[in-house]
Amino acid sequence: MRRPVKLQVPVVLIICILSSSVLPSLANTGSEDDSVYIYKILIDDDGEALVIINYTSTLASGSSWVFVPKFQSWENITVKGQLTGWDICETKDFVGTEYYFYNVLNFTYIGEVVEGVGTVFQLIIKFNFTTAAIIIEPEGIFYSPQIGFDEKSKGEVDIFFPTGFNINEGEAILIENYNTYPITPSSPNRLHCKLKGNMARVQIGFQTKTQQPEIITLKEGDFTFETVTRYKSYALEILYLYKKVYSNLTSLFHTNLSNIKVQFFIPDFDSLMKIGGYVPFTGGKLGDIHINVIFTRFPKGYIEVTAIHELVHHFLWKLGFSPYTFLWFHEGMAQYVSIEIGISLGYDGAQIIKKNIEDRVIDLLSRYGNNLDFLLRWSPNIRPTDIGTLYTAAYYVVSRLAEYFGGFAYYSRFFKIIGGRRISNKNILAYYLSLAANTSVAPILNNWGFNVEDLYKQPEFFLLVGRFIMELNPMLQPYQYISEQFYKWALRNLQRNNIPRANLYIIIAILIAELSFLLTVITASSVILLAILYTLKRKGVF
Repeated sequence: MRRPVKLQVPVVLIICILSSSVLPSLANTGSEDDSVYIYKILIDDDGEALVIINYTSTLASGSSWVFVPKFQSWENITVKGQLTGWDICETKDFVGTEYYFYNVLNFTYIGEVVEGVGTVFQLIIKFNFTTAAIIIEPEGIFYSPQIGFDEKSKGEVDIFFPTGFNINEGEAILIENYNTYPITPSSPNRLHCKLKGNMARVQIGFQTKTQQPEIITLKEGDFTFETVTRYKSYALEILYLYKKVYSNLTSLFHTNLSNIKVQFFIPDFDSLMKIGGYVPFTGGKLGDIHINVIFTRFPKGYIEVTAIHELVHHFLWKLGFSPYTFLWFHEGMAQYVSIEIGISLGYDGAQIIKKNIEDRVIDLLSRYGNNLDFLLRWSPNIRPTDIGTLYTAAYYVVSRLAEYFGGFAYYSRFFKIIGGRRISNKNILAYYLSLAANTSVAPILNNWGFNVEDLYKQPEFFLLVGRFIMELNPMLQPYQYISEQFYKWALRNLQRNNIPRANLYIIIAILIAELSFLLTVITASSVILLAILYTLKRKGVF
């Protein structure tokens, strides 16, 4: 919803201070425009900020434009001169790019004569900016709102942190046109710099005056979220999201989870927006879900897709998919499922994410063609520099298989068929993917460079299974016999070219064969127990 511009001139102390500090530097004797935008950003202890944009010009009349928030209230105050016209426009019309959270205030004006200074026009725009800085004590990172204004003007930024906060050495940068420039702080808790262009961001790492975070614990079913108090509302939204999508995910994966822990984290200064979330794989165990709190500033759907993405890893782990063996499948499935669920929930951010990744798919195929075999070498022990390519390729493989064979319904069949069985290699994975598709997927995977054996259509595989069943201990009855019967039915259907039925019987045969020892022990124990009970009853014990 667009907010109307407030054309009013209240008497505010801070405005008087700002106007008096700017006016003396503006005197000139000609018609040259010395217009300047000065951004003053005042940050509080919780990372919220008051943003004050002070525009001044020495022209008798003129025009300019500046970025203003699209989805939150803001106000403008004319201090000197008069606005003669204004309009709210799309950012793309002025800078060629759509900025999701911003509009452009495009305005015209006339100045007024100030004794001893000359002609001056002065306009001040104010708005509040939540999560300007993300803070989990004692760490914090500030990331400014998008600075954007008329290219004919100059710009400055003045940022104030609370007393007791300290800017980290080497962690203050100006970001313009994808280039970064170091900034030297004016004092431990203040930074001032002049801009090189008219589009910029400022990023600052800092330490808070409070060293220990105030942690609260929130619980919803099997999910527990530990967070600092200031982010309670965001944590509750994620817990509500998990509650909302959990039944859909259990239906997809055919398994349940328990005791899942979630927390926010602040990334390294150089990785602020490169990592949406992660689940650590250490000591043979899957760790807690970690979500980058900076994503609370993104369009609705970004943090939700991230949260679902990390939850999918827990489902895959529960089903026996190790990230050390199938990291590409982990990440591809997490990407695909989280994006599609996000879109089904109506999140704009999910649509944006899908468009961006599909655009990257086009670039991926132009660079690598169909040769995606590098995915098979991806593991948690390898940190490639081009991580984005791996994520894109993994998404491409998983999403295209879904596209070919029925979307979520296809993968639901797949996860139901494997029934928690641990998949040890790519050939077995391809086999079960084929079972779910009712046709071999090996040609598709091999077209992507996976080089898998087509067990789905290979009689040799059935012969290997037959030898495994025949070599079972004959004492494992009647289960060795039952397994053998299902194997024979599988062979008959294979001869009739009824591949789906043949594969169904071979799965049952393998399952019974693998469990034959346990089933025999259970059966024998039951028979012995019944015999004992019968004997005791005959002797009158019961």
